[in-house]
Order: sequence, then structure tokens, then C-alpha cells
Amino acid sequence: MRTSAAFRIVALSAQLLARVVFSASVLLITIWMTIIGTQRWRTAQYWQHFPPDFGCDDGVLLDQCTLKNLLYMWLAPTLLAFAALALLVFRSFLQRGGNGHRASAVKQFGSFLVPPRHLWQWWCGGISISDLLIIICWLALQAAWMAAIMGRYQKLVPFFERLTDNPTWLLECQLVAVALGSLLFPNFVLLFYPVTRGSVVLQASGISYPDAIRYHRWLGHAVMVIVTAHSIGFWGVWLFQGKWLKEALQQGDRVNNLAGGVSFIGGLTLWLSSLEVARRASYEVFYKLHHLGFWIFMFAGCCHYWGMFWYFLPGLVLYGVDGVYRIQQALWERSSNTSSTSSSSDRHNEKGGSIKILEAQASPAGSMCWFLLSSNRYATSPTGFVWLCVPKISWHSWHPFEYIAVPDSNGSGAAVLIHIKAYDRWTQQLVNLVAKSGVNFSLKMEGPYPEIPGPVLGHPEVTAAAKVACKNAGANSHHKHHMPDGVVIAAGGVGITAALSVLHELASAGLAATAGLPTLLIWACRYADELEFLAPRLLAAAQALKLNLTVRLYITGNPATHNPKTLPSPFAHVTAAGAACSGTAVDNSSSNSSSSNISSSSSISTKAPVLVTSSLCPVVGLRSFWCQAVHKLAIHMLAFAGTLAAILVVRYYGFVVPDQPWTTGWLGAALVGGISTAILVPGSALLWFTLLVKHFQAAGVSNSKATGATEHKQRKDLEQQQEQQQQLTEPLLGTDGAKTSAAAAAAACPVAAMAAAALAAREFCQLKPSTAAGAVDGIIADKAAHSVWELQIPAAAAATEGTGGSHIGVTAVTTPVETGRPPLIELINSWLAARKQLPNSDGSCGSSSSSGGRLQQQQQYAVYAMGPTKMVADVQLLCDDINQRPGSSVYLDYVQKTHEL
Repeated sequence: MRTSAAFRIVALSAQLLARVVFSASVLLITIWMTIIGTQRWRTAQYWQHFPPDFGCDDGVLLDQCTLKNLLYMWLAPTLLAFAALALLVFRSFLQRGGNGHRASAVKQFGSFLVPPRHLWQWWCGGISISDLLIIICWLALQAAWMAAIMGRYQKLVPFFERLTDNPTWLLECQLVAVALGSLLFPNFVLLFYPVTRGSVVLQASGISYPDAIRYHRWLGHAVMVIVTAHSIGFWGVWLFQGKWLKEALQQGDRVNNLAGGVSFIGGLTLWLSSLEVARRASYEVFYKLHHLGFWIFMFAGCCHYWGMFWYFLPGLVLYGVDGVYRIQQALWERSSNTSSTSSSSDRHNEKGGSIKILEAQASPAGSMCWFLLSSNRYATSPTGFVWLCVPKISWHSWHPFEYIAVPDSNGSGAAVLIHIKAYDRWTQQLVNLVAKSGVNFSLKMEGPYPEIPGPVLGHPEVTAAAKVACKNAGANSHHKHHMPDGVVIAAGGVGITAALSVLHELASAGLAATAGLPTLLIWACRYADELEFLAPRLLAAAQALKLNLTVRLYITGNPATHNPKTLPSPFAHVTAAGAACSGTAVDNSSSNSSSSNISSSSSISTKAPVLVTSSLCPVVGLRSFWCQAVHKLAIHMLAFAGTLAAILVVRYYGFVVPDQPWTTGWLGAALVGGISTAILVPGSALLWFTLLVKHFQAAGVSNSKATGATEHKQRKDLEQQQEQQQQLTEPLLGTDGAKTSAAAAAAACPVAAMAAAALAAREFCQLKPSTAAGAVDGIIADKAAHSVWELQIPAAAAATEGTGGSHIGVTAVTTPVETGRPPLIELINSWLAARKQLPNSDGSCGSSSSSGGRLQQQQQYAVYAMGPTKMVADVQLLCDDINQRPGSSVYLDYVQKTHEL
């Protein structure tokens, strides 16, 4: 008991220290933003001579200006990154909950939408009160900087009037253009923090990458407006003076106008390609031009004025750390698929074979497909995003997709399950390739990148420490009161695949928290192929969590034109992949014997599914979570140390050594090149070394501990033989003993059990005309006439009708499908009203009240929207309408689950 208490005190103290350092770092950056950054314009003594030197001494390596910039632009971001990493590590030991927490009063107030709601929805996806407060703070920051800058420049107008013959208004225009260029400094600091996909700062802050990208887009538009005004302001003055060509091509010592023009052109390329119209027209063109424009904009911008690199620096270092992994995966690692008869060691020994397509399957109509990818070389978060490249289609095109982690077929890690719909030329070619070639093609993957930090599973040291640090950590019962009163999932088309990540999040709270949780699923599809292909996997995952699920299915197209086809068996390179983990048989008796499809399994193991996940993605998937944390820390230490060394080297040879300092063009080029090299080269070397060691470990070739490795392998083989013998003596699935064992396995790791159940659901639904009139006894009785179709669901994820809609069960095999668009308002309102009439666990109805006669407790429901933009917007407006009702006892916590990255 004393050991547990001492460990808990130490862990909590370390987490508190990390929070203090994290907050202090944010405070330092905020102080620079609001006070220190504008000090050069507010201090009169700097402007006693022109041009001002701001107290800098170019003959000294660490002068006052350099030390100040290092404090706020290097030390503060360094401490921020290290503290963020520490928070991620300690959270893994001290809390194991998912993201199903109830919304606080502050969050509820901040989620209200600002009118005119439809205008903001059309323009930027809606603006909440929280968004409005952020915008107001940003506008106040811009006003403070412009007031400080223009306040000083206005005092310089008489001085410039004595030096030139230009009219006063022309001088003022030129000074405004200069001020706009300086206004970019704080915006550059903010702009590049959100662009890092695997940023530890974003993860520790609880900000998902899609949410961060949303603010990045807003700020990017504002920055380009400022850049455009800055450039056009100077060009307009030069045109008026009749010397535009001379000034535009000038390469001065302090300011390089030519580089500035090149930077402006690169920025315009970046800006125009990122507009929604261009991004929707061709993601491939957007992706290429966005990256090309960024590097031109940054490199030429630093050559234009070398001091600009300080403001790129905080976000650039984190982006460089992410770039180490991206370059390694994009340029050096390639998918290498072997035959299904190859041994596991042969597959591990393959050169560059880090990403293997374990399974792949295309829908009969050729409209979508799914992949099961191996990611054993890199740690995997429970849910997140990956970027895929298929060289056979295009070697330089990368596209983002959402995934969920499922147990690996060999029980040693995690695999990545991805669903893809053919919505453009590239994805249609990919679906066709899967239908034609199965898994016999190369695939590259960048990632995985976590959507939000998920639970750490499969690492014994984390599990053991969590049990010591947290009371009843294994039961997860303490998360029950944090869960919402119910969940609503509104999805359109293939967007339903995001619901799997929602179920993943719910499962992390434990089976005790999800069992019986009221859940409403509203799913509308245009084509029957989407329902038939995706429904089994979703319903199987929901059944594994024992949700009280109400299903309402809709088809907006004409189902009469649907021609049911036989679902081909999935192509695979792993025999019975996932079957041993999930405890479900895979029957492919109808598959062609000449193909490499999954073979059928006649017996089922009740062994608990093994799922290994990490909250530190991207990082090399080492066996120990502590080793992953140390590796992540080492990559960041090398990046920040290399950055500091590059700055000092360039400053020494650019300022201290020569009699005449280098020009701004040479300084900017040296700083950008030196910092980029100092981040990428050491980080890549460490990553390559780690992957090499992991490669030899996986191959069983450990020169330092050959004897110990052999003994360890022998012990493992003996354990596996004993385990197989035990499985042979266990009763087959369907007996009470097997059911009890499977239930215990699911309760031990509900996340893994849910993921394994979803992976095992490979059967196919069929949409057919309804055989019985009035087959729907649903929520809305007057809509039953439209339900002339029904979806036949496999027994593994069967549905049965009941009061209030179609509920997940184990007996019935059909669920009604209505035609037309779903009436979201009526469906959700009716479901909420029905929930109020149902008794709670204490016997009361609906919203419970205390014995003291206090106000009714507010019911909170998590509402997840996914799919087409219009449907997502309609759900958000509906939630806002219900939340703003006077005296409402219900709060709908809106969460958008599909994003445009």
C-alpha cells in the first residue's frame, strides 16, 4: 500500500511539474506576443539614429538581441515540446479514460453558434462563441502591434520629408506597407504550430489535427491578405515613382526586394491552391503546389529579410521532427508483399517491407474498398489519419484517410484498417486496382498520426503502473459517471466509417461504461452498395460494446436499380488474419482455390485479442513504451540542439568573423539551409539506426545477446505450445465455457475486442424489397409507408426490431431501410423524447432530480456528425437549436468526425 501511494505521489508530482513548465512556456510566448515583440517600436532610444540597431551588436556572437530571441523563439518552444511529451507519457499512467466525458458549463457556452449561422456555415463551417473569442483576441493582437508600429512611424514622417521630395501621403503609404511586413512576425509564430501532423504540443493541448488545420486555414488566409497588402503597397509606390523595375530587382544588404517578390509569388501559389474550390477539384494538385509554395515562400522570405527566420523557427522545428518520419517513409520505405506461404521471419527480413497489405477487398459495384495494413515498424494510435501513396497510380500523389487500429494477425502489435470510397480519379483507380490485383501491388504510407491521444494498450509496464497509480484502474468503472447519457451518430455515405473511431473512443472507457448506453444511428446512403458493404463491420463493433443501439437506415438513390452481387472473398497474405484475435471463424469456402484468399477456419480461439497502441505517434514501434518515449525525446533533443548549433554557426561566420556582415540574402539562405539540415540529418540518422536495430531484433539476429535471445525464443515456443494444447482442450464456440471465456476476454480489453469484432465481420449484407407490409415499428409511425426495403444482416451482427426502432440483437436478420433523406429534426427529437420516458437505473424517468428538490439534472448526449458537408452542417445547426432552447434539460455535445485535410 505504501509503495502504491508513493508511486502515485511521484507520478502526480511529475505530471504537475510538466504542467507548470508547459504553462510557463506558453506564458513566455504570450509575453513576447503582447509585450516584448513590440518593444523595438515603443522604445524611443532605439530611434535616435536611422537606421535603428535595436541594441544589437553584430560583432558579438551572443548579443542582447540574439539572447532575447533565443529565449522566446528557441528556449520557450523547446521547454514547451519537452513538457508536452512528458504530459503525454504521464497521462498514459495516470488516466485511462476515453473522450466520452461530459461537457462542462464553460464548454457548453462556448459551443453556441454565432449568428448569422447559415452565413458562417457557408463561408467557414460555422463560428462558435469559442471561435469568436479567439478571433477577437487575434484582432486585438493585430491592433496592438499596428498601434505600436504606426505610432513610431508617424513620428518619422517629418524626418523622411526632409530627405525626399515625395508627398506626405506617399510616404505614409510606404510606411504602412513596412508596418504590414512587421505585422507578419507574430502571425508567423502562430501559423506554423498547427501544420505538424504528429505535434506533441497539439496532442498535449487536446487539439486534434483537423481542428488545428481549421485555424491554420483561417490564419493562413489572414497572413496572405497581409502579405498581399505589404507587396502591393510597395509596388504601388514604386509604380507611382516610375522605378518599379529597378526597385523590384534590387538586392540590398538589409532588404532583398527580389527575394521578397519571389516569396510573394510562392505565397500566392500556396494561397490559391489551398482555396476550397481548387482543393476539391484536385487534391493532388493542391498537395503539390501547397508544399512547393510553402518552401518558396519561407526560403525566399528569409532571404528577403534574414531576421524573419526567428518567427518561422518555433513551428519549423516541430515540422522538421515530423519531416524526419515523413521523408523516411516517403522516400526510403516501400510496401513489399510476399506470398501467403512466406514465413513471418521472411516477411520481417524483407528490405524496406515496413508496410504490407495484409488484406484488401473491393465492393462488388467497384465503388469502395478496404485495406488492412501492417504498421509493426511504427507505433499506432487507436484512431487517426494516414497518408497513402500508390506508385502504380502515381509515385508522387499522397491522399489522407482515417483509420482505426485492429489486432495484428500474429498478435504482436496493431494493424491499420482503412475504408476508401471512389470519389475522384485517384481513388477510383485504387479501387479498381484492388478489384483486379488484390494485395499484389506496392503501397507507401505516411503515419499513423493520432486524431487525439488515445489509450496505451499492450505495454505491460504501462498497465502495471496504471494499476498502481490509479485506484480500480482495471475495472474502468470510475469512467461511468463521465460518460454522456447517450450517443447520436448521424452519417452520410462512406462517412459512416468514422463511426468506428467513435466506437473506439467509447470502448476506451470500458465495457461497464458502454453496456446499455443509449445510441441512435442515423445513416443515409445514396447507393445500396454502401449499406451492403459497410453495415456488417459497424454493427459487429457496436454489438461487441453491448450498446443499446437504435438504427435508422435511409437510401436516397433509387434502390430498384440495384443489382445484388456476390461479395468476393478478401485477398490476403495472412492465413485467417484476425480470426485468432477476434474469436470469429472466417468462411471462404466459395473462394477460388487458385487465389491467395483467406482460408476457412473450423475452430475458434477464445484468447483475448492483442492490440498494441501508443499515444506517441509517430514514433518507432518499440516493444517498450518507455523506449518509445525516450526515442521521441531524443528526436526532439537532436532537433532543438541542432537548430541552436546552426544558428550560432551561421551567426559566427556571417557576423563575427567577416569585416562586413553577409547580406540578408546569404544569411537567410544559410539559416534556412543550416537549420533544415541540422534537424533532418541527425534525426534521420537516429531513426535509421533505430529501425536497423528493430530489423535485426525482428529477424532474431542480435549479436550482443545471441545466447539470451535463443533462450528467450525457446521459452516463447514452449509457452505457445502449451497455449495451443490448452486451446485444443477448450470447448468449441457455442458452449457455455467458450462464451464465458470470450466474455472475459472482451471485458479485459474492450478496445481490442471491439476492433477484432469489426475486423472479423467480412460477410456481406443484401438490400432487398420488404416481404412484409408495415415491417417498421419505428420511432416515427407516419414514415413507415416509405420503408419498402430491408437490409439482410449476417447473423454475426444481426438486428432485431423493438420498441423505438431497430435494435442490435442476435436473432433477427433484417432491418428496415427507408427511402429519401432522413428527417434529422424529427428523428433526434423523437428519440430524445423517448429517452426521457424510459426509466433510469434508479427507477426514475428521464432527467433525474435529487431528493432535496433541486433543479433537474441536465442530460448530455454526444452527437457525432460525419459525411457530406451539408449533412454535417445540418446536424450542427440542429444541436445549436436544441441547446439554445430556454430551459432545455438536454445538451447535445456536437463533434464533427469527418474533415477535409
